[in-house]
Amino acid sequence: MTAQFTASERTLDSGHQVVELRHRASGAWACIVPGLGGNCLQLALPPKPGADAIPLIDDLALIEQLETSPNRYGIPVLFPWPSGIPGGVFRFQDGTINLNSGDEITTYHHVFVNTASWTVMEVGADDARAWLTAEIKSEQCGVLAARFGWPCTLRITWTLLTDRLNIDMTVTNRGDSAMPMGLGLHPYFSLPFGSRGSRAECRLKADVGRQWDLGATCELSPADAAPADPFLPECTFPAGAVMGGALHEIAFNHVYQARFKDGQQTLAAVIDPANGIRLTVRGSRDFGTWVFYTPPDRDAISLEPWTLAANGFNLAAAGIEEAGLVTLAPGASWTGNVTIQCEEI
Repeated sequence: MTAQFTASERTLDSGHQVVELRHRASGAWACIVPGLGGNCLQLALPPKPGADAIPLIDDLALIEQLETSPNRYGIPVLFPWPSGIPGGVFRFQDGTINLNSGDEITTYHHVFVNTASWTVMEVGADDARAWLTAEIKSEQCGVLAARFGWPCTLRITWTLLTDRLNIDMTVTNRGDSAMPMGLGLHPYFSLPFGSRGSRAECRLKADVGRQWDLGATCELSPADAAPADPFLPECTFPAGAVMGGALHEIAFNHVYQARFKDGQQTLAAVIDPANGIRLTVRGSRDFGTWVFYTPPDRDAISLEPWTLAANGFNLAAAGIEEAGLVTLAPGASWTGNVTIQCEEI
């Protein structure tokens, strides 16, 4: 008897190897490229049982651009910190880490696993799901990982179910001293979710609280004192409003504190009224930051769950606990989960 799900590996004409997870009945599909940052470049999910899958991420044709722009397509993985570290220097506990070489002064954005070649650990499928488990070790990530200094492993299992994509992440500190870390995902969703309407008509609704003042926080250096208030007095977009906020022509690059339902999950959603679709991204308890970003060159929006605020290492060193720094003891592991789902409204 044929299984309801399939998981297969194939080589594209470009020479890149991909892993495809599929649900036969609905056409739900996730396509991951282990050799290019472990990025998921294709995602389609059904809005209800028995319905055909709707394309949500459609970047496989842009695979060649990943090598030069790894953070612009699909679902880039951001680790061991999202965002940037101004000047490439941060404090942790009693030491200062300099990611530069010689007189170099560089801000390193979204760091090193998003360009590395991941190792496929397991690919499988049955009647309930299809999955891929892949991992990356810091030793596989070049000179920047060596300057970071902590040997660590990130393992991700992508699981396609009938109605959602689960992304389960485990980080292990293999070093002999405490390790700072942050992790984020940067999924780009194409808008609108159908043939009707436009991006401008879609609405953003999210479990958010205060908005970070990026002007006061993103340039904070190890020598700086904490800003008097790292948050804006008012949010510049009503993402937390009861009905959400219409996207219109707003250029998003906004960073918020997350709020949690029942103390366990936080969510952000894009509602497409013209096509009757709601897309939801949920993050587990440590994903305390939401970033909303719209690329200037296409109709898309990125709903980004992060465990660490922008410039979070230096914010935490300045005593700002809301930054969300995770500190892993030697030999310890951290786990987190993000789920992507769509439904009819």
